[in-house]
Amino acid sequence: MSHWKKSLASPALFMSLVTLSTSCGEAGDMSETMARSAPTPQASIAPLPEQWQALQHIAPATCQELKNSNPHAVDGEYVLYFNGNPIQPWTAWCHDMAGTPTEYLTLKETGSYNYSQYTAGGASPGTTVRTTYFKLRINPATLRVNTADQTFSSSSGHLQHASTVPVNSMSYASAMSCDLAVAGVANIDLRGTPFTVAANPFSVMGSGAVGTTTYSADAKVVDLKGGGYCGWNAPTGSSNPYNQNGGQLPLVYSP
Repeated sequence: MSHWKKSLASPALFMSLVTLSTSCGEAGDMSETMARSAPTPQASIAPLPEQWQALQHIAPATCQELKNSNPHAVDGEYVLYFNGNPIQPWTAWCHDMAGTPTEYLTLKETGSYNYSQYTAGGASPGTTVRTTYFKLRINPATLRVNTADQTFSSSSGHLQHASTVPVNSMSYASAMSCDLAVAGVANIDLRGTPFTVAANPFSVMGSGAVGTTTYSADAKVVDLKGGGYCGWNAPTGSSNPYNQNGGQLPLVYSP
């Protein structure tokens, strides 16, 4: 079965649908139409419900819309369109198409990239916990990443947070330690995708928290350092970002 990896829409086709939606009737009605007050520009370009359905078919914004058009679609890569705009495509991994379709962003740079780490030592004995991510759970409407979703990740190490709480994994974009140092590290690498990291969504928090955040010039790569006793550097709103304690990381469509 086709996964629709190629673009299903073109700007020309999109404009033809909009033109269709603004038709005013047959030529015989022209005089009556001209006698009426001219519609506002906003009203004149609003597609009818039938055209919106057609746009969802050719430029789906979500995996659910894609499934609605192709009920037999299976898990895999598909081209979606941010805001349903045919000139804003991105490649999504559609997961659980047989149940509740959800969108994931496949990361092109893995291994030594796209990891979060809680460095063991001090008040958190054990072995350093590192989680590497291969796909990110992304909301296709808001472009916010759920950093707690570890469906497509792998983890190593085990430690006791503050000598009490078992830690086996780390949320995405989170650097943490509990040794009075900036020992925790993390990396975000969106190269090969049409997204960048939004400006300043990170906070250094915790007890005696310290940390740094370094962006690449194109905002596709971010390196995090964090620590304290215990402290972390992670998306604002995250609290103790180990195991499944995550937050929201905003991205920007910037191909």
